[in-house]
Amino acid sequence: MMANLHFGDVHREQLDPTDVLGGLLRTTLADCVLGSSLLIALCRASGIPARLVSGYLLHPANVGPHSWAEVRIAPDVWIPVDYGS
Repeated sequence: MMANLHFGDVHREQLDPTDVLGGLLRTTLADCVLGSSLLIALCRASGIPARLVSGYLLHPANVGPHSWAEVRIAPDVWIPVDYGS
């Protein structure tokens, strides 16, 4: 997934409302919400529990709202997976 998608701003009105995640694969551009959502969809399709987490990025180069995935690897053990980094 990381080899095929490029991180960048995606304008929501440019997305195909009938196939948003498939459209990401065709355009190869995703932001933190969409890239994480695609990862979550792939995990869930494989039977792996995953969820979207949103918060605030405090990195000096890019302070602002941010989203990432958490993937459950064992009961009560969730690991963060950050598409944006």
